[in-house]
Amino acid sequence: MQKNVYSYKESYPSVKRLKFFVPEKKRIVCEEGKVISEATIKKQLADSEFYKWMARNRFEYEIYQKFQTIVDGEEEYDKIALMKKTNKELGFNMFEIVQEDGEDEIRRMKDILMGNPEEDKPFSFEITYEEFGKRYRFEKTWIRRKRDVEKQVVRLYIGYPGTAYFYLRKLLRCDRMTHIFYPEDLMRHPDTGEEYKDYREICVALNLVNSSKEYFHCIHESQQMGFGRWKLLGLFAQMIIATDINNILEIWNGPKVTPNIDLIERAHLNGFKEDMMLFPEHVKKMPGFNWKYSDLPNDIIRNECEQYTLRKLKYILERSGVDYPKELPPVIEQMKENRTKEWLAAHNFDSEKAKKIYASHKSSMEGNNRIGKPNPEQLNILAKIEGEIKKYNDDPAQYGGFVGMLDAPGRTGKTFLIETLAAYCALPTNNFLCLCSAFSGVAAQLLPNGVTIHRRFNMVPDMDPEVNCNIDRESTKAELLKEAKLIVMDEVTMMSKIDLERIDRTLRLIMNKEDVPFGGKIILLSGDFRQILPVEKNPFDSCNTCLKTSYLWDKIVQLPLTINERVRQFGGHAMYATFLMYLGLGLLQQRSDKLHYRFKEYSDEFIRLPRKIGDTEIIRPYSSLEDFVQQLYPTLETSLDIPETIILTPKNVNMYEINRLCIERFKPDEEPRSLFSFDEAYITVFGLTVSNF
Repeated sequence: MQKNVYSYKESYPSVKRLKFFVPEKKRIVCEEGKVISEATIKKQLADSEFYKWMARNRFEYEIYQKFQTIVDGEEEYDKIALMKKTNKELGFNMFEIVQEDGEDEIRRMKDILMGNPEEDKPFSFEITYEEFGKRYRFEKTWIRRKRDVEKQVVRLYIGYPGTAYFYLRKLLRCDRMTHIFYPEDLMRHPDTGEEYKDYREICVALNLVNSSKEYFHCIHESQQMGFGRWKLLGLFAQMIIATDINNILEIWNGPKVTPNIDLIERAHLNGFKEDMMLFPEHVKKMPGFNWKYSDLPNDIIRNECEQYTLRKLKYILERSGVDYPKELPPVIEQMKENRTKEWLAAHNFDSEKAKKIYASHKSSMEGNNRIGKPNPEQLNILAKIEGEIKKYNDDPAQYGGFVGMLDAPGRTGKTFLIETLAAYCALPTNNFLCLCSAFSGVAAQLLPNGVTIHRRFNMVPDMDPEVNCNIDRESTKAELLKEAKLIVMDEVTMMSKIDLERIDRTLRLIMNKEDVPFGGKIILLSGDFRQILPVEKNPFDSCNTCLKTSYLWDKIVQLPLTINERVRQFGGHAMYATFLMYLGLGLLQQRSDKLHYRFKEYSDEFIRLPRKIGDTEIIRPYSSLEDFVQQLYPTLETSLDIPETIILTPKNVNMYEINRLCIERFKPDEEPRSLFSFDEAYITVFGLTVSNF
């Protein structure tokens, strides 16, 4: 069903809001300090749109009866002669009517009364008040419209169910409630003539209300009339406060599909929760926010908004002395009004997108890839972590935790596997929180919602080894760590064991499980010990602060990856990849007396590189450093293309010399200058202005 066909904010077509009131509760306007007389009250009632409608009905009905009396007494008649005769026998001067309503009004009345087939305009007393508003306009009195009747939009003011105003509105919209000449006629049954004491009783007699549906329909009408979120929520609260509403949950979550469901209920099978939903400020700041509850990225954010709305509803009810209804979802502990950017980033995952990523990645692991071969190592690790997450979710209090080390060289799919695990946590059926972090900022950017480990755990350089992470147990960071089902830390081989032990102590305190590693959380460490170890002042400290020397190492489950997926699927030198693997495993060392004297007391081994691996030349001799640079960058003088080849040097002295040789080839006649800052482009290269440094 289309919503808000005619918004109340639109200027065309025009919307007429018909006024009506319960006669005993009509507000009377008077000057301050003066006592209003009975005559003034009657005059204000008579001048209102509502009473003028009844007066118009009486007027047209009186003319209709007079004409019918004359017509019934004559078998054959001349219309013009009949009009003259009627004017004479009506008992009032028709010329006064002409002066009051105009000649066009008399002409239309004559066409109706004489049965002109070209006119399809019923008497005012034959239609409802709502239909009456389409065919008449109000200018101190009601006058028939000449044209565009169907384009006129009419609305009746909404009333809360349970009030007399609400049931009066129901009667005014009922097709059977016509021939209303006095307020008392609204209390009279149109078929039996039986009189009722209030509007609710006659609505029940006419089957206009159903205790389980009238409130639902009222919310629907309010939504169609353009009520905003706050007004709809306020209307819902007033229903709970002032009425005997018994379908609160159906209004919030939607009705059950039964044979007795009507069209309005069928159009709102999900209820009006989305139309009444309020959004906290921190949710409004999320990327892609568009005011649609269903478009929020996941159930965690949706639950956050639902709890925010229910707290506002509970506050309104408690101010009026009404208890929060048990039918609605319970309001949990107070959530923070202003979430941190880190909280928003951690929860900003799209469940539907995660579903596609998880299916695609897992399918690739199972063999639906470029070469049609599965990766059993990745599948086993994925199944292992998924099983641990399920155990943790089933019984968090008794779960003992799991710490795994994804020890794998480059190109074996560590990041690919981490993305798959993060997508698994974000599936619509799970909606688990996965916190990804890495030791370096570049590595963190490659992970889903990744941040650095130091930012995740509030660590700063040069902290005392005995000090825990700077995280308050009641802070948002602590809340994130408690909520997370999986915590991923990448590139931990570059991290000192002191920081890992600091994180271990902090999580034990936050989770209140000081006898379990990392407080019983599921921790997935990732890295490659063949790469950079912790950077310390001397190489011996780098070895001493390595994770393998920590008391936690024996409690970490090793999860190795050895299959080089990048070489296997996208091509590459498999022999060279194997050589690097053996190099990292320490299988290429050979004994020699030529080892540097500083290391002789610790080892007598060194690594010897082969000149060739297959047809690939590994070691290539050059006559000079200039020849070396010329062979690597042959087009440096004539091209702006950045070379794909890079040079790694063990010492800064070599790096400075290579950079000097490259720069001299750009502008050999000019003296090099160092620019420490700039406001605009200063030089041009090959006729092109350098605009980005």
